[in-house]
Amino acid sequence: MTRPTAGARGAGDIALREWEGEPVEHWRAAWGVPRLVVYRRTGSTNDRARRLAEEGAPAGTVVLADEQTAGRGRAGRRWYAPAGKALLLSIILRLERVEDQEAALGLLPVLVGLATARAVERVAGLSAGLKWPNDVVLEGMGKLAGVLCEGAVTAAGGACIVAGVGVNVHQQMEDWPAQIRAHATSILLATGRDVARARLAGVLVAEILELAGHVAGRLEEGVLHEIATRDLLRGRRVSVDGHARGIARGIAADGSLRLEDDDGRETLVRTGTVRVLDATERPRVRSKREARR
Repeated sequence: MTRPTAGARGAGDIALREWEGEPVEHWRAAWGVPRLVVYRRTGSTNDRARRLAEEGAPAGTVVLADEQTAGRGRAGRRWYAPAGKALLLSIILRLERVEDQEAALGLLPVLVGLATARAVERVAGLSAGLKWPNDVVLEGMGKLAGVLCEGAVTAAGGACIVAGVGVNVHQQMEDWPAQIRAHATSILLATGRDVARARLAGVLVAEILELAGHVAGRLEEGVLHEIATRDLLRGRRVSVDGHARGIARGIAADGSLRLEDDDGRETLVRTGTVRVLDATERPRVRSKREARR
């Protein structure tokens, strides 16, 4: 049973003392994070985490929700998740310097996507691919998870990033609007099993915190190699924001998409919405175990 706390902040927001059958403090200690806030319902976990960062919450603080009333993805797109069926999680990641924020916003969507793919593989046994810049996809089935990273300012005037992740866990096809059913999937649909959200959350938090050490610089060779094994755009002809076209040649060390135009010139794309135009040279997603052989 989940019990709301007294005086939950924000109109309509309901904070919980218990989640997934255990006290919230149990999960905080099990995951080794300094603070954990769980909502039955809130507008957006990213907005809640940003407010906590502005109030001085420490790095590693996690915000969870069973339901979001204003969940969003990139470019303000709505994130659909029926109550209790998805893992909706945001985490505060501190930066050493304010000037690191721009670079971090280029690296973190890719790194958090990789962390999500690793967590899904460890918990559900699914080999998930990455679609730059922020989607985690089960090839042939659809989008499994999305990432949204946003900058924030701490109470002391420093910089941090709020990394939000939404993972489809228990959804059935009828849980999504008709217009996105052909493009979405869940762990339940892919495996036929009910995976515990709490276990997935713990593994995901650990993976994010492990990879977060890369945000101040460039992606290391081993991380780039692992990303390449999961990169579903590599070798495919794509357009970016409807105009830049070319062959995706992988992810650069700064998190950019490497795009080769028709004249063979390569440019780095820092941000944008990618549309796949064909399937040339399409790679197979390999599991982490396969990649290490």
